[in-house]
Amino acid sequence: MCGHDYHSLLSPILGTLPDQPVEMTVDDTTFLATFRYQGGDFSVPAYDGKDYPVIAEREDTNVEFALPMSVFLPAVKSASLCTADDELRPVFASVALDVSNEGVTFVGTSGQLLYKYVYAHGVPFVTRGEPRLIILHRKAIPAIETAFAGAETVSVRHDGQKLILSADGITFFATDVIGRYPNYNSVLPAQSPYHIVLPVRNLSNAVKRVSLMSNSYTQIISIRKHDGQVALCAEDIDFSRRANEQLPSEDCTLPDGFAIGLRASHFQTVLSAVSTENVRLELTAPERAMIIREDSANSTLVELLMPMKLDA
Repeated sequence: MCGHDYHSLLSPILGTLPDQPVEMTVDDTTFLATFRYQGGDFSVPAYDGKDYPVIAEREDTNVEFALPMSVFLPAVKSASLCTADDELRPVFASVALDVSNEGVTFVGTSGQLLYKYVYAHGVPFVTRGEPRLIILHRKAIPAIETAFAGAETVSVRHDGQKLILSADGITFFATDVIGRYPNYNSVLPAQSPYHIVLPVRNLSNAVKRVSLMSNSYTQIISIRKHDGQVALCAEDIDFSRRANEQLPSEDCTLPDGFAIGLRASHFQTVLSAVSTENVRLELTAPERAMIIREDSANSTLVELLMPMKLDA
C-alpha cells in the first residue's frame, strides 16, 4: 500500500511513460515501493497492507441485474452533469438508478436541471431481489469509467448498504448515499401546449455564440418569438453588448410575443445529452420549466430546465 496520494504523485509519472512493462517491488524491511521501467526507476513510501481497511461483504442482495456498459456508462455520466455540487444535500450530488421489473431509469437533478433516461429491457430484468431505487454519488462515476474501460456488460448488485459493480473480473464498491431522492416524475408536465423543433448542433453552437454577449454572472439568454421569427438573444447592459440570432424552424407552435429566459451553461448541459439530429423543446409559459426531448418517437430521454427571470 503506497503511502502518498496516488493521484498527485504516481499517476503523473506513470502517465508520461510510453507503452512498456513497469515492475513494482516492495521492501518488507524499509517499506519502500520501487517502480522500475526502461531506463529508470523511482521509489515512494509504502505501508503494511494489513492496515488497509477490509470491505465488509454482505450476503444480502436487495436487487441484482445486468445491462450493457454502452447503456450504463453514458447514462450515469449524462445524469451526473445535471447534479449539483451540494455537500449539505448529497442526493442532489448523486445519480439515481430507479430499478423496476422491466428495466432501470437513470435520473440526475440539481433542482434547476433534471435528466431522466429509461432503459427498457423487458421482463425479467431483475435477476435477484426486488425493484428499488439506488443512489450513487457522482464522485464515483469517473472511477467506474476507468475501472471498467473495455467492459461490455456490467452486473449491478445492491446489498442494502452499498452498490457493487462487477465485470471482467473487476469488482467496484460504492457506498450508498443516505437520503430521500426527490419525486422526479412529479415535476414533469404531462403535456405542454407549445413546442419548437431545431437542429441540435446548430442550436448548441448558437447558444455558445450568443452567450458570449450575456452577463458573465447570470449567463441569461432568451428564446423569443417576434413577428413570426424565433431568435436566441442575450444582452449585458453594463457593458453595452448584445446578440440576436435567428433560429429557423419548420415545426414551431410558439405564440408571437413569447419569451423565456435560460441559463446558457445549463442549456448547453442538457443539449449535450441529445443524440438525435433534432431536439424538441416543449414550453408552457415563461415562468414554467422547459422540457427537452430527442426528436424521435422511440426515445426515452426527457430533460427539464428551469427558466430564469428576464428583465422587464
